[in-house]
Amino acid sequence: MGFLILVIALVIFIVGVGRVLKLISFIYFGLIRLRKGDNYYPATPFGFKGKLVYSDENINAKIFRSSKYLVQAKPDFIYETAYQKFTLVEYKERNAKVYLSDEIQMLTSVIAVRDSFNITHGYVVTGKEKKGGVLPDSATIYGQVKPYIIEARKINKCGKTSKSSPAKFKCLTCAMRSSCEFKIS
Repeated sequence: MGFLILVIALVIFIVGVGRVLKLISFIYFGLIRLRKGDNYYPATPFGFKGKLVYSDENINAKIFRSSKYLVQAKPDFIYETAYQKFTLVEYKERNAKVYLSDEIQMLTSVIAVRDSFNITHGYVVTGKEKKGGVLPDSATIYGQVKPYIIEARKINKCGKTSKSSPAKFKCLTCAMRSSCEFKIS
């Protein structure tokens, strides 16, 4: 018995208390998941199994920030889908297709949230369509969305865009419609 206590104390000393606690929680929750099997996570409304860990439904919902990429976001939902693996969902209530701007919003949200959660999958969901899946690393995502982030920063700084593609439907739902010089009435 004394030898066992000595071994445990030596492991804690070598590895560190934080890592030992993380290992114990990993083993404990792993055993719970093994016992419950496939029923551990409930079905989500988005067609996969997961436990809701974040929702932006209240006004005081957390805003996630990435200090490395200087982006911030407030995604709609984050689900835990496996141990320390999470899925981000951007939900659009409209009954239309997923637009490029929706995908860019989801990808930018992933970058911002990854400082807090290990986001492995991301989806944009509308009443008509669901797009997304397994995501690459943040540097790759940032390379894809960087031009749009730069343009958004210009709009934020100047209050207007240098590019415009007005369309009556888009103008009706645009957040900048009251001050836009390109709008179609």
